[in-house]
Amino acid sequence: MKILLLNDMSTPLGGAEIYCLQLRKLLREAGHEARFLSSNVGAKDLRQADLEFKSAKNRVTNRLLQTYNPFSARALRKELDRFQPDVVHLHLFLNHLSPSVLRPLRAVPTVHTEHTYQSICLTGRRMLPNGAPCAERYGKACLSNRCLPAPLWAVDMLQRWILNRQQHAIDLRLTVSHHSQDLIGAFAAHTPLLQRCFSTRPVAEVPFPKAPPTVCFIGRLVAKKGVDQLINAFAAAKASVPDARLLIAGTGPEDATLRRLTVSLGLTKAISFLGHVHNDDHDTVYRQAHFQVVPSLWPEPFGIVAQEAHSAGRAVIATHGGALAETVRDNETGYLVAPDDTEALADRLAKMLSDPESCRRMGARALAIQAKAPTNDALLEQHVTHYRRAIEAFAVQSGFSRSY
Repeated sequence: MKILLLNDMSTPLGGAEIYCLQLRKLLREAGHEARFLSSNVGAKDLRQADLEFKSAKNRVTNRLLQTYNPFSARALRKELDRFQPDVVHLHLFLNHLSPSVLRPLRAVPTVHTEHTYQSICLTGRRMLPNGAPCAERYGKACLSNRCLPAPLWAVDMLQRWILNRQQHAIDLRLTVSHHSQDLIGAFAAHTPLLQRCFSTRPVAEVPFPKAPPTVCFIGRLVAKKGVDQLINAFAAAKASVPDARLLIAGTGPEDATLRRLTVSLGLTKAISFLGHVHNDDHDTVYRQAHFQVVPSLWPEPFGIVAQEAHSAGRAVIATHGGALAETVRDNETGYLVAPDDTEALADRLAKMLSDPESCRRMGARALAIQAKAPTNDALLEQHVTHYRRAIEAFAVQSGFSRSY
């Protein structure tokens, strides 16, 4: 089978990007032809698409291209003509690809995986500015709740108008968790099918470090990931566990702010910023840490780092409210705390930092659960089944014509 993957970016820094790169690899290993089209945004040495289209880093220009990007539509048409895929698998597309790609996709079977809440939320977070969950359909509510300033709201609503007019280009919709499935189904005209994410590493315990008690964070350094809350909670926990250490692996726009916070709290000797650690090298972080924290402030649609930590035999403290609770079992493979509850997070941090045996016990339970999860081969076969369903649906619903 010939599959064309589409995603806004191809740098392995976010869950959707890692998903696409892993999917391409597994498809090729299984004997399929797979190609990946993405934007030219992101560090050049990290971009891994087979072919790229022009997009913009400038915020103003990017806002316009998000509405309609002629470069992505042109690149897609050329690739459809050249590659002649049996099916297209569309992933994130509202930041760089734009709805312009939907019109060419009407002529080919198309599967869409919804990795975020972008189809039902203009900001993609389903949160109000005060951090409370949003319970309204996007539209005028986004303006009255001040989720976006009026000019950006108008541009985004135009994008959604174009998107809604081309929705029929998608033959099959998927998402990555029960949480996302339920939330999208409540606010959209469709309910996507569930397709679990691949495991990003073999299920095998990483040896525990001897000392000192150490916790790690792995992820992008952006506000919604809650790393500032983690640093503040760690400062409180360290009062009862003086030799505790925190490892922060990742890069992002909050990097400088988080380093300044670390200095202001007098924690420069206890907190280490490791910078970007390639996904294949995460075990180097786990070898130094007894457990992991995923302190997200927004409802994560999946949270692949929690699954990865469990596969390494590490317990996880995570926030509930999103799909992290589908991976982390409270009081069994880790702990769940409320987002933005620094006191509760500090309490759990202190408990685990002072009890390495608890870390081992929960980590072993997490490892045993992950060992029973579907293998990547089984998950890939599910993908191929979805592709066949999309091809069948396309054949039934349209007069087949490859006119791009």
